[in-house]
Amino acid sequence: MEESMGSNLLEDFISSDLMLRIIQYLNVADNGRLACTSQRYYYLAHQYRRFRGPEIAITTDLIALAELEKTTPTEQTLYNTDQISSTMMKDCKQKLQVKPNLILGFSTPSDLAGAIKRELSFPASPSTSNIISLNVVAHQRIQVSQPAAGQGLQYQQPKLDSKSKASLMAMNFPGATILPYVIRGRPNHDDLVFLEQRLRYHSKINNNGNANESSFWKAMILYAVGNGVESSDQITNRMQTLMPNAVIVGGACREGFVSMPTYKKEELSSMSIKHLKHVLKYCCPNATHQDILDPAVAAKMDIVEKSDLVDYVYAAHEKEEEVTRNMHSSMSKISGAGIIGVFLGGNVPIKSVVSRGVHSVLNNNGPPLPHSNLIVQEESLTTFGHNQPPIHLIHKIRDDDTGIVYSSIQLMDKYGPSAESTIDFLGLKRRGQDGFQLKSLNELTQAMGAFAILTDGSETELESMEGAELDFFCLNGKACMEDMDRTMLQLRQQTEGEEILGALMYTCNGRGPEPGCLIPEEMSDAKRFANAFPRVPCLGFYAAGEYGPVALAGNENIFQTGRASLQGFTAVFALFVVPVKNLPATYDLDDSIHNVQQFVRHQLHQKMQ
Repeated sequence: MEESMGSNLLEDFISSDLMLRIIQYLNVADNGRLACTSQRYYYLAHQYRRFRGPEIAITTDLIALAELEKTTPTEQTLYNTDQISSTMMKDCKQKLQVKPNLILGFSTPSDLAGAIKRELSFPASPSTSNIISLNVVAHQRIQVSQPAAGQGLQYQQPKLDSKSKASLMAMNFPGATILPYVIRGRPNHDDLVFLEQRLRYHSKINNNGNANESSFWKAMILYAVGNGVESSDQITNRMQTLMPNAVIVGGACREGFVSMPTYKKEELSSMSIKHLKHVLKYCCPNATHQDILDPAVAAKMDIVEKSDLVDYVYAAHEKEEEVTRNMHSSMSKISGAGIIGVFLGGNVPIKSVVSRGVHSVLNNNGPPLPHSNLIVQEESLTTFGHNQPPIHLIHKIRDDDTGIVYSSIQLMDKYGPSAESTIDFLGLKRRGQDGFQLKSLNELTQAMGAFAILTDGSETELESMEGAELDFFCLNGKACMEDMDRTMLQLRQQTEGEEILGALMYTCNGRGPEPGCLIPEEMSDAKRFANAFPRVPCLGFYAAGEYGPVALAGNENIFQTGRASLQGFTAVFALFVVPVKNLPATYDLDDSIHNVQQFVRHQLHQKMQ
């Protein structure tokens, strides 16, 4: 980088405002090249990134293949997976203005999944080592992409695809904290405590010393593999308690890859001896497999001082990073059983939406209404078996319109025959809540002569049901399509004046992509999203179970947080929503020699830490 600020006459004549207008048309590679030409341009490039805010770009192997075919003389050429993944990354770089700090990959089971994993790890470039990558492998994916630029763009329809083998979403969230995690096998108590300690530590150091993890962490993306699914509710419950307002989304998949967690010495020093050994055992597999370090030795070592163990673990971790760089893979893989994902903290503009689709029996088998005239009048709590959470038993329900009080059996006898099909859910809406929670009707209802509502034992679920509104709901394909239409309409209304940069979609494999017995349309959910938001890129996959906020019926606020769980037959969206931002007419920047050099010194100091 040039030390003399007056050596370039052209540079001296270009004002900072004009230069920033030029920079806004440069992609990330050209932006970086410009920043390397002088300290002033380095300063201005960084200032533009601050004004620019978050950005998202997607690419797919279909785009890569089309690009490769342009440069080859024959259509018979076969492209290897490394060529395709490299071209995908090149396409992403051309679409972004700032280096991403998170890349999400979606692959089908194929050789390309491994190539995408290698490409995501950026092994050859230490300057990109802070990019976190998460790649899910699933049989069927979702892609909604924007039409290619050109004449008549406003009349073109977005492209829907579930057949391509791989796609990527590259994102930049300035000032965000992105923390990858890996749990091998079924999660246990120690795994959860370790995760909680990491979240508390990083919320404190990245939030000016304030360890308020409940507000710092904005989201958790969770992919469960194999029998990791069976115990995943332990994680969602514990993490949601720690981060009550955070968005938790994801799905059950075939396998996945995530960037290996990294640890600075300061964080290791804050850990207990038990957690240090946890890091050694689970986070340094390649180093230990190559007999560079043996974690079993540390577990048995008679270490008097904790600082000795910190040094040992830190050395093992550094060696692990060196080994994985040489192996061109700094990604952890889960294929048999386990849970992987990332936590997103700080300035991450994420919101979640859930759609299931039910008809209200009380509304003549029409769409759910926000309120019901049936009110729970009498209920009790009971328990069955040792250490089992209590169960609500709803004995009497009052019709507020007529004043008639019904037992649960009488109410079923009254409304059951008028339902369009078997009643699937009992809907309950406590005072002050938005929307009906859907509870499956179970065999205990008939045996106990009361509606039996299972709980997880949490304080919220044990609150009295008396005064809650009640409705009955039926699940069917028509209701699902209607609910998605309503959801998209509400989403457009409730994001007026805002911009959706991109979306993640995790939908049940019973909802597509092919037409089925319930939903007779191909990619029904993705099609409705694309029709409502034709300029918003969306990636995802069809899951064997979806993680997201509890699906509601009749809710008026489209966005939901908290109460995340594993559900079925839902469509879960994570949306990156920002205010519509117009760049200022003048930036009024101080690009004096003194200020620029001071900024450069500060940046260099940060990189050396």
